[in-house]
Amino acid sequence: MEDLRKKLDEIDSQLARLFDERMSVAADIARYKRCRSLPIEDKEREAAILARYDEHSHAFREMMEKVILLSKREQARHLNLYLVGMPDSGKTRFGKLLAPMLERSLADTDKLIMSLTSKTIDEIFDSHGEHVFRLYEHQCLLTVARAGDLVVATGGGVLTYSDNIALMRESGKVVFLNRSLDKLVDAGTRNRPLIRSGKNAIIALYNERFDAYRSAADFTIDPDREGAAEIIADWFKDAIARTFE
Repeated sequence: MEDLRKKLDEIDSQLARLFDERMSVAADIARYKRCRSLPIEDKEREAAILARYDEHSHAFREMMEKVILLSKREQARHLNLYLVGMPDSGKTRFGKLLAPMLERSLADTDKLIMSLTSKTIDEIFDSHGEHVFRLYEHQCLLTVARAGDLVVATGGGVLTYSDNIALMRESGKVVFLNRSLDKLVDAGTRNRPLIRSGKNAIIALYNERFDAYRSAADFTIDPDREGAAEIIADWFKDAIARTFE
């Protein structure tokens, strides 16, 4: 019996090493998928893997099904939390609250763009126009998508570039901070290139972007709701935990 148990221990050690190696490769694949807007789950690929083992025991096939499931869940665990919404909806403020709650780092796309270009957002708009700014924004989103494990405070117009929607939805969960238009107007925000002219510009931009925010979001909440940050954190943890149940 002792000899047989020692043999099992040796096999288990090999299995553990190979499992860890497999999960490491899966993490590399997850990074590749996140920055190319590819879904974690690939049913065709899973079927092809399992088909290789049709002649093996039922127990082995069952084990491989479990390994594939654990791999997908591990990939899902590293998805980002993206905060979207109008200027002054609280994306950066909520990002700072949520990052420690979720034990993640915070990435602010506007700050990443300014670091990348050594220019302010206004300077980029004034010198190169909105189109160039959106290209920088997409480049920064690719960076955070590849990194994973982040809370990401996005710029108000991030969803105006269509490729960004797929990128965020496949590399994370999207939360729309839907602050009421009255409060957005009352906030008096003017330090954004597209709303410099004031109230009417804010209203027009809100109406233009609202449907995009709502349709892209996995979860929508009024940031002025009591306990909103805690609600978002609980929702995100639950959403990740329930992935591929």
